[in-house]
Amino acid sequence: SATGMNEYILKPFNPDELYNKIATLVNKIRSSKKPGSKLKNNTNNEKLIDLSYLREISSGDTSFMIDMIDTFIKKTPQTIKEMEISIKNEDWKSLKKLIHKLKPSITYIGIKKLEKIILSIEDNIRDNTNLSLLPGLYTQFETIYEEVIIELKDKKHTIG
Repeated sequence: SATGMNEYILKPFNPDELYNKIATLVNKIRSSKKPGSKLKNNTNNEKLIDLSYLREISSGDTSFMIDMIDTFIKKTPQTIKEMEISIKNEDWKSLKKLIHKLKPSITYIGIKKLEKIILSIEDNIRDNTNLSLLPGLYTQFETIYEEVIIELKDKKHTIG
């Protein structure tokens, strides 16, 4: 890849603008990588999911747990796509509804990193502040979500 300057921000720069430029460039780098090569986000192999709450609410019923995981894997991509559209259209009302729809499943799957991002997005919408950060937060959300799906598919085979 070529080295050099791809973007610039005039001084005095706004921290939100800087953050969004960085998030956009990181996203471009990620999407330009070949499928075989990955930018490592999840360093030191930390677990993104904690199924203890799901295990508790299912009373250890493994088929119920697997059903919940399958539902999450199947239903969530559409909601995430709708979130992206809402952010692009600055439709905060729709985004708020989508987040409300996602929160329970993120909680029962035990995805703390996504919970934090969702709460941050929700706070920004509610308080009508830092709305320019939402595209970057969404990018973080999407990246972690993709890693979560891989981890969930692996974990699913060890449940039953």
